[in-house]
Amino acid sequence: LTTQLTTTVLLVEQRLEWLAAHSDRTIVLSQGRLAAEGRPSDVLTSAALDDLGLRPTRYTQAARSAARRGWIPADRPLPATLERAVEFFG
Repeated sequence: LTTQLTTTVLLVEQRLEWLAAHSDRTIVLSQGRLAAEGRPSDVLTSAALDDLGLRPTRYTQAARSAARRGWIPADRPLPATLERAVEFFG
C-alpha cells in the first residue's frame, strides 16, 4: 500500500515490541534531537538505547543475556520481536 500511495505515517509509541513488529523505519528522539534512525531491528537492539534510558525489548534482553553466558555466538543479530526470538533461540 505505501509503495503505491507513498504515504508516510508518523507513530509515537512507547511499546518497542509493537514498533519493531509494525514499522519499517524507526527514529528515536532524545531531548528534541535525533538520537537513532534506521530499521527497527537495528535501532531497537542497539546498545546505544541504554544510554538514552530506553530498555530493550524482553527478547533483546534475553538474547543479550544468552550471549554474555556464551550460550549463543555474540555476533548474531539480536531479536526485537517474538517472531525473531523464536528463530534466534530455535
